[in-house]
Amino acid sequence: MSETKKTILAWVFLITLGSLTGISIIFRDVSNGFGTVTFGSIAPFELQTNSNEIFSSKELSGRVWVGHTINDYCTAEDECISALKMFVPIYEELIGDDDVKILSFMINESSLIANMYIQSLPSSNNWEILVASEDYEKHLNSYMNYNSSNAFIVDQNGIIRGIYDIQSKSNAKQLIEDLIKLI
Repeated sequence: MSETKKTILAWVFLITLGSLTGISIIFRDVSNGFGTVTFGSIAPFELQTNSNEIFSSKELSGRVWVGHTINDYCTAEDECISALKMFVPIYEELIGDDDVKILSFMINESSLIANMYIQSLPSSNNWEILVASEDYEKHLNSYMNYNSSNAFIVDQNGIIRGIYDIQSKSNAKQLIEDLIKLI
């Protein structure tokens, strides 16, 4: 057999192997209930936490997480707390599960109000408040249509796998079910 034919056969084999691998991944995701639907990937970040530490997206590598924004209109205690209360059932479901994090992205002093509220919840390391720049919040809001009742799930690879309006209890339940599928 000539060298050219060997090269062509090798390429055909590699392309077939790659295609079969891709198809098997798609079928695996479909059987887990997600299919191939994604909403893009999260841009890497290094943001300050409510306790003045730096939190990096690298710390989330290999972990599933839920994110949401508390928009800059959240300047009064009642507005911030009502936005955060939507996440309490999700938070309570995740207490003790170190494989999942909730991240609240804020861009103003409301993080102090939010921190006081989160401190009143049962103790867990699952919830972080991150103070985001306006540019990073715009990046996040591009996925969420500037709606602070929307939450998104990010998989172990940094891919957004779902966006949910958690004002609805059924959507919040679906978010929790989808989290469990990803863990």
